[in-house]
Amino acid sequence: MRIPIVICSFNQPTYLMQMCLQWRWYHQDAEKYPIYIFDNGSDIDTVFKGKLYDTVHTYHYSENNFIPNLTEFLNVHIHPHYSHYVITDPDILIHPATPPNFLEYFMACIEQGYHRAGFGLIVDDIPE
Repeated sequence: MRIPIVICSFNQPTYLMQMCLQWRWYHQDAEKYPIYIFDNGSDIDTVFKGKLYDTVHTYHYSENNFIPNLTEFLNVHIHPHYSHYVITDPDILIHPATPPNFLEYFMACIEQGYHRAGFGLIVDDIPE
């Protein structure tokens, strides 16, 4: 099963690069886990031109209109081709202690009847 990684971004090139590199570290099979960047009206035209793998697909929308743009993006580029997908923000990184098979675990949860599966945020290191 192919599971695309959809990263929603707006003017966050540094975080976006980190997120793409981290996903590739965890899931090196770019054919099985393609990365799609949904860029919602950033003022940086081609944030990653020549800097990312050939397997990263970037879709740039010219105006910041998040929900309609994301809905169109998912309906055109994701839903017709994939039964499941991951959607994330670029500034949320995967904890280093996360096991490499976490997507398989999430898929097992979905197969047991859950509609969605995902990470929780670690907040115990935030100062009072």
